[in-house]
Amino acid sequence: MDYIEANDAEFEAAGARFVFVEVQDVQGAPADSADGVEWLSRHSGSSSMIAKVGDSDVLPSAGVFGRSPMVVAFPDAIGVRKTDMKIFVDQLDSNYYLDFTTIATHTDLDWSHPDSVVINNCPGGTEETTEPNNRPSQAGVLEAGTINGGSCGDQDYFQVRMEGSYKIALDFNAALANLDIYVYDDLANKILEVNGAKVGSYGDTGHEEFEYAGWAYIRVEPKEAGGSAPYTLTLTPL
Repeated sequence: MDYIEANDAEFEAAGARFVFVEVQDVQGAPADSADGVEWLSRHSGSSSMIAKVGDSDVLPSAGVFGRSPMVVAFPDAIGVRKTDMKIFVDQLDSNYYLDFTTIATHTDLDWSHPDSVVINNCPGGTEETTEPNNRPSQAGVLEAGTINGGSCGDQDYFQVRMEGSYKIALDFNAALANLDIYVYDDLANKILEVNGAKVGSYGDTGHEEFEYAGWAYIRVEPKEAGGSAPYTLTLTPL
């Protein structure tokens, strides 16, 4: 509920609408809509895109969510496509929060496996000239200056061969996908960590940058599985 509330403007702009269903009251009995509205309103605002109901008042069969074999854990989220009223996505099929913005924008895609859906925001010619560079062993050398590339549903690797300090900046359209950039530890086969913190930049603004020193593998990846967006990558010696 917090996730939906925090992103309700974005979801609404994408055409999504939500119904929060309260299944049981505090005694474990099927909740009616009065109870659902009272309890759910404590935890959510008054957004016009969110309706609140109780499971005992749903039609055509009261208590359907509490009894349905389709719902095996709570909280759950089930997506219904408005064009044909078919269930087409289920939170239980994903290891992450469902990306309701992307789902609402691309309801025509097969969302039976949400974590593997790739949205192609990479037109022809987007990929960097060092492709294929999806593994450290394939990484091309990143020279000082700016290159154009694309994170097109997977990760990209680059090598920096500078002895001194440098800054790396990644710029992209965050409306297409949220991209992150890291230093990659090829010997440990994971993102490099120092004192428990990942080395890199992984915000939400469309611009990521950090400073580092010495030879390194650099990894660019979408924050959400399957995300894709063109980017520019700039290496500046310091």
